[in-house]
Amino acid sequence: MMRIASYMVRPGIDNYKMSIEAALTIISETYGIPKDVLLSKKRARYIVELRQLLFYVLRKKFNYSCSSIAEYFNKDHATVSYATKVVEEMASVDESFRNKLNNVKYIL
Repeated sequence: MMRIASYMVRPGIDNYKMSIEAALTIISETYGIPKDVLLSKKRARYIVELRQLLFYVLRKKFNYSCSSIAEYFNKDHATVSYATKVVEEMASVDESFRNKLNNVKYIL
């Protein structure tokens, strides 16, 4: 737990903002997918899906801009924006996907 706490960015007293690096590390370790694979251009469905879920949570829960997420992952900001919309749409119609999203939100 101390390792996770060291990744927190504290902008205020009552809230925190997890760093992108911390979120990536936690997701990588939880799902057993190396960070370099999540950062790569690989397009295997399970990798793309997890990457999109991570983009969504960074955007919605921690209020990172599309540009800052895109820069970290070496993507275009439109890719992050599109991924956010895809996650919202998929979560509204697919219960299994919604469960994955809730799990990622819970972990982070």
